[in-house]
Amino acid sequence: MSPIEEQILTAKENYETLANIFAKCLESKGQTLPPFSQTTPQPLPSGSCGKTLTSIDAPKTFRKGHEDMQVAMYDSVVNNDKVYFMHGGSSNREHFTNKLYEYGSTTDFSSDFDWNIPASKHATQYDLPFQCAFTSSLVARNDLFCVRYQSTELIKYNLASRSIVERSFLPDTSSAKYHNYHGYNYNIDLDFDERGLWVIHATDASQGNIVIDYLDETTLQPLINWPRRSHTLNVKKSDISHAFMICGKMYMVPNFRDKAIEITSVYDTMTGQTTNVSIVIDPVKQHEIIFRLSYNPRQPYLYGYRYEINNQWEFVKYALKFA
Repeated sequence: MSPIEEQILTAKENYETLANIFAKCLESKGQTLPPFSQTTPQPLPSGSCGKTLTSIDAPKTFRKGHEDMQVAMYDSVVNNDKVYFMHGGSSNREHFTNKLYEYGSTTDFSSDFDWNIPASKHATQYDLPFQCAFTSSLVARNDLFCVRYQSTELIKYNLASRSIVERSFLPDTSSAKYHNYHGYNYNIDLDFDERGLWVIHATDASQGNIVIDYLDETTLQPLINWPRRSHTLNVKKSDISHAFMICGKMYMVPNFRDKAIEITSVYDTMTGQTTNVSIVIDPVKQHEIIFRLSYNPRQPYLYGYRYEINNQWEFVKYALKFA
């Protein structure tokens, strides 16, 4: 950890101490104030976390891709049809950019096929004041949540004000030491489900095993009154090609070559239990790879970026069925 990161973490800890002192002062006067990073966000109004994923429909293409890594996202909370698009450079399979493009609708995004024309001609462009490792980014409540490139810094960027509104560092972790097998060389994955914001990563202390933290959306700090502050699984992060959260459960896809892309296990953060399942996502064709499967709780769909033979790239979505 750099000296600057240490100073920021110290400031956060000092703030938490002062907030708790202030809360005790209020309590002595018969008033209350939730301590820093100890409130549990409520589930989304439309979210129902009694559901269990049972099957996934065949993928549908909603836009052709290009020969570099790209990400298309919808807001996980706000009810609109805007599409947020990112692509950029890469180094050692780490992908980064300081540009975000906002399309007014899926139709606008799907019809913009000419890669010789800059995306800014058809979309609103945001110039980010940092390089975003965009393969682990998401949009929720009109905020972009992102990991700074070659860093463990989490950043919350507000689209309305076009400014950084919060940042936080993940301790005891590395930006690229423990990474997913397919698609990108990055350790930290942000995810958003019916319960809120999560980070899936690995640390030196976990010896490369998956760690799940439930984050406060405002402070980007782990919530300490969730059943456990942090969940460490007996699964190496490098052994998992995809992992995503639905209703507080992490669905894991192992690294299989030339086999069906299939969810084989589910970890429940409420109970701390892992269940073996068999939910096929995509019967893989030869040489086919799917990058960055992500879940959107508002729709709900599973999204991915797929590469097929003959250098064919496409954005795909999967309808989900629950019991």
